Amino acid sequence: MLAQVQSRGWVVLDEVPDREIVVGAATKPWEANVTFRPIPGTEFAAFQEPNYIKIVWALRADAGHLRHLQYERASRSLRSASAFQRPE
Repeated sequence: MLAQVQSRGWVVLDEVPDREIVVGAATKPWEANVTFRPIPGTEFAAFQEPNYIKIVWALRADAGHLRHLQYERASRSLRSASAFQRPE
């Protein structure tokens, strides 16, 4: 699964091996053909290119179950989050 999302432009921003992974990308979701722009983890928090938003998501394995983490937990590990806002 990880190789598949990485092939679409998502990058690993943080991880706890065999436990948790945080991935992110920049995109323009309002466009008809949405693509994801990979931004290296070292540059992700500072990335602020006009007309792009950053999306972060995480997966965590708990007692054999895989569940989505709340956005707040993912953003805490990055110390940065961008609000979804369509450019004018």
